[in-house]
Amino acid sequence: MKPSIGRIVHYNSSYGVAAAIVTHVHTNGETVNLQVFRPDGKIAHMTCIEPGKHLGGWNWPPRE
Repeated sequence: MKPSIGRIVHYNSSYGVAAAIVTHVHTNGETVNLQVFRPDGKIAHMTCIEPGKHLGGWNWPPRE
């Protein structure tokens, strides 16, 4: 599945997994900019985030 503007994804950071909204998709179709909603209530804008479950990456939320 390809990311698109407005989709909700997970962002993996040192403070845990956070919900994020895709605000821009780069020309490679996988690297994105995100608005990240941190667990402490702060909002951060992250740029050029690569996909993956590694620290600093984004991934799709699991389906249950």
